[in-house]
Amino acid sequence: PKTVSDRYLNLFSEYIPKIISQCDAIITVSIFSKMDIIKAFNYPEEKIYVTPLASESIYRPLDKMISKYIAKKYYSIKGDFILYVGGFSPRKNIMGIIESFSKLISLYKDPISLVIVGNRGKSYSLYKKCAEKLNIQDKVIFPGFIPINHLPYIYNAAKLFVYPSFYEGFGLPPIEAMSCGIPVITSNTTSIPEVVGNSALLIDPRNYDELCESMLNVLLDKKLYIDLSKRGIKRASQFSWEKTAEDTLAVYD
Repeated sequence: PKTVSDRYLNLFSEYIPKIISQCDAIITVSIFSKMDIIKAFNYPEEKIYVTPLASESIYRPLDKMISKYIAKKYYSIKGDFILYVGGFSPRKNIMGIIESFSKLISLYKDPISLVIVGNRGKSYSLYKKCAEKLNIQDKVIFPGFIPINHLPYIYNAAKLFVYPSFYEGFGLPPIEAMSCGIPVITSNTTSIPEVVGNSALLIDPRNYDELCESMLNVLLDKKLYIDLSKRGIKRASQFSWEKTAEDTLAVYD
């Protein structure tokens, strides 16, 4: 409840119990979410069906030079960068990303920046202040919302992708990054390990030192970098919207 707006919370609390009592079945996106629904609503397990999501076909390895050119021309993102894509709510742990990045730049000697992509919600000012307080505001870039036609280029231009969320029902951005062949560091909690399998580095999202160390390892260890890239592409290919559609249709049947 603490991760959503009051309006959303009121709607959820008022309507969802009424809706659930009328449901013949529930479709959700992960086994983790299925177990959460059972726990929250005491709903029968055999009436909950899991249909995982997938990344769209536009997310694939693209030419690095073109990708970097688009990042620079349209969003003033230059050189190597670590990327986050997603919402700005507290559960996404953006504060943790900024804190960990500030530790990283004292250890990693090459120039690198942090790019945080997403609609600038009400938490944006907190994140900006955090970067200023740590004196790294010149290295933390908030380009705002990036349209879908440019997003695959931004993923491909990134050095690595971080997603240390505290809570996810599925977690689509890590799969999108993997589809592009970008190494992923993400949380070892909720639905995320189920989604990424052994194709990403899993960390405790509350441990900023561990996130910093993982970023440093991926940046310095070429073998690990290539291995994560290859495993990510393979893992992401196991999810498809065709399969999601077939599984959904099977529930209705």
